Amino acid sequence: GGILPLVELIKTRADSYENPTKALWHLATTEDNQTAIAKAGGTAPLVALLRSPNETTAQYAAAALRSLARDHPDNQIALAKAGAIAPLVDLLGVDLLETQQHAVGALLHLASQDISSRNAVVIKLVAVLDLRNAAAQMKAAEALAVLAARSEENRKAITAASAIEPLVRLLGDGRRVREETPQERAAAVLANLARSGDNKKAIVDKGAVGPLVAMLSSVSPEPQTHAAAALWHLVALGSNRPSITAAGAIEPLVRLLG
Repeated sequence: GGILPLVELIKTRADSYENPTKALWHLATTEDNQTAIAKAGGTAPLVALLRSPNETTAQYAAAALRSLARDHPDNQIALAKAGAIAPLVDLLGVDLLETQQHAVGALLHLASQDISSRNAVVIKLVAVLDLRNAAAQMKAAEALAVLAARSEENRKAITAASAIEPLVRLLGDGRRVREETPQERAAAVLANLARSGDNKKAIVDKGAVGPLVAMLSSVSPEPQTHAAAALWHLVALGSNRPSITAAGAIEPLVRLLG
């Protein structure tokens, strides 16, 4: 019978909400508890605590929402309706890596079933790509990369949100790119978006070829992999081949064979 009083604790004015939010996070690992926490009215106060000035409280609230949304379509829809998406996206730019990871996980769960929630998540994530916050950009691109890899419908939604242009801007000049950077994550998203026929020309037209070719010479294998994958899909369109060849792609691609 602990769920109801824990939910009441996060509704009551207090100096700290760290312990009840952490308890609800760990309790929400079973389907019965996920449903019970929602029925007890835990959704709205947890969403409100995402904006807590206490970083640990915000982290545990994001973790609790991540657990509540995992494989639970009813909770996913309820959380989206309660306004969880915007504050979760805001948490992508905080200093604590654990908070960022819980926020990404929660957003990916919210975008997994309900189409309107998926579209809302995608639009918010694309908007983050142009922020002057490298951590937020990287996590937003990371989430988009996961969504783009999941399905063609997700790729269509990301394209419809006008993601290609900011993703190409995020590549920079493609030089000296290392793994776990916004540039590398952006290349991962573009590699998946390039699988769709209509995107092959659009990605080239937005200027992605030069940075992607430069990325083939990265010192890290992950950027090389994403760049090569993107170029592989892009050259499937015959009209793209001259510009990719002219950008000097052949020599670094041959080097990568070794």
